[in-house]
Amino acid sequence: MPDTFDPVMMTSQQSLKADFELEIVPASNGSMKDEIAKRRYGGIMVFWGVATFLGLLPAIVVKMFTGRWYANAWKYMSGQDVGAGSAPYQIMITVHAVTGIVLLALLLAQVVTGLWGDRDSRRKQFHRFVGAWLILPICVPSIAAMIASQVTEAITYGSTAVYLQVPAALVILAEIIFGVYCAKKKRIDEHKDMMMWAILDMGSSGGIARCCVYLLQPLFSCDVFKSEWPFVLAVTTAFIGAVSILYPIGRIGRQYKINSLLLAVHVLLGIFGLLSAFAFSCDDHMGFRNSTNSIP
Repeated sequence: MPDTFDPVMMTSQQSLKADFELEIVPASNGSMKDEIAKRRYGGIMVFWGVATFLGLLPAIVVKMFTGRWYANAWKYMSGQDVGAGSAPYQIMITVHAVTGIVLLALLLAQVVTGLWGDRDSRRKQFHRFVGAWLILPICVPSIAAMIASQVTEAITYGSTAVYLQVPAALVILAEIIFGVYCAKKKRIDEHKDMMMWAILDMGSSGGIARCCVYLLQPLFSCDVFKSEWPFVLAVTTAFIGAVSILYPIGRIGRQYKINSLLLAVHVLLGIFGLLSAFAFSCDDHMGFRNSTNSIP
């Protein structure tokens, strides 16, 4: 059969070739289509989530045995059972903890189902359902309970944690809301960026900070949670995680102002925390009885 020129067939073949090349050529324009970028993003997010849960685990175990939440479970494990806040505080922290752990698990599931799976697969259907109907209804009461607990402690015991925790909580809420908005507008890469920041910042203010507490506590004669050292280390690791994800795919710079702004905010917070950390002295916080969230 003689060869003939078929423009329709030629166009179809060129289209298939272009589709194939899009799948195998690494993305260099700041997208998450590159498989290496996907693995890096997914790996860091899952590691961060697991580390966050491990940081919260001692407090969960102590809560199961004592019925009380401790910001620093070392206080109980060291025999310094000084209480852990008022009854209203305990109730609100329980609400925050339960909803926060569920939210963290859902966000990690969103990472996996969002990065891998065909568009019409069950993974993608699950991803869209959770994003549309579950994330915000769980996030809002979790953050509201945390803010209410910190305000209660500030009024009752003069706790200063409210000045750091409340702004951090509002930033996380804004990141999640904007991430959901970007998903609805099909701005997928911005959606992934915002959810990345939400997971990193949730971990920094929660489980990662507590991991740092338990690593540092043997070096201090008082409650290290009173210092800014755990916060500094947590913010630093979040910054490193974000740069490790964003820099290789070129999502830092003038074109990506939100990422650059959030990186700058983390640097400023780290510097502020570092200055405060160097000014901390256990001589001013003798023993565990002067700890935040404790009953005198």
